[in-house]
Amino acid sequence: MPPVPQDQFLRDLGLRLYQQYGMSARSVTIRFAAGKLKLSLPEISLQAPSVRNAGDVVSQILAVLAEADRPLKGQAIATRAGRKFNSHFKQVLAQLKRDGEVVLVADGYTLPPDQDQTET
Repeated sequence: MPPVPQDQFLRDLGLRLYQQYGMSARSVTIRFAAGKLKLSLPEISLQAPSVRNAGDVVSQILAVLAEADRPLKGQAIATRAGRKFNSHFKQVLAQLKRDGEVVLVADGYTLPPDQDQTET
């Protein structure tokens, strides 16, 4: 595998940091010294990405359940939504249940009867 030029590496790294944590390039210091990479990152909250896109997760869960023809387990909902079935996803799903936006039945989660989007 040929070596990646430093400027391309830095652009790729900056893009990944921005996508993952919402960091701007100005908030990251990158140094190469003696063939080693040293990063200086601002203090970040690992909850920041989750909080930032919590609305997307909610809308994706509700959309998946609206299209489902039967109740779905949490893992199936996450897979259909293109999300990881992790603690954040489980927390959002639990909050939707507490808020009455989804219902947990024996076979999984579904929309409440009054929110069911099926056509008759």
